Amino acid sequence: MNRGEWYKFFGASQEQNELQETYFHIVDINDAGTILVDKYIYYKLMKKLIKQTKEPISYTSKAWLERIIQNTVYLVEKENLPFLLHI
Repeated sequence: MNRGEWYKFFGASQEQNELQETYFHIVDINDAGTILVDKYIYYKLMKKLIKQTKEPISYTSKAWLERIIQNTVYLVEKENLPFLLHI
């Protein structure tokens, strides 16, 4: 886990459909092990990314790692993000 990484939401409890996807962007990892993430919804048809949180969501390192282990979020390489321009 590093600052600036993007994760995509995945799992049985996901409130998504074929028209939208949920992404998390790690904005900070502090010394106490707290991970701050911004939540975004990507609308595929409009090709638009909308931030869903005004303030970052706080997770403990353990809680975030559990999400990764349970496969509810997974790392997406920047080259594979549909909403970033690749120059």
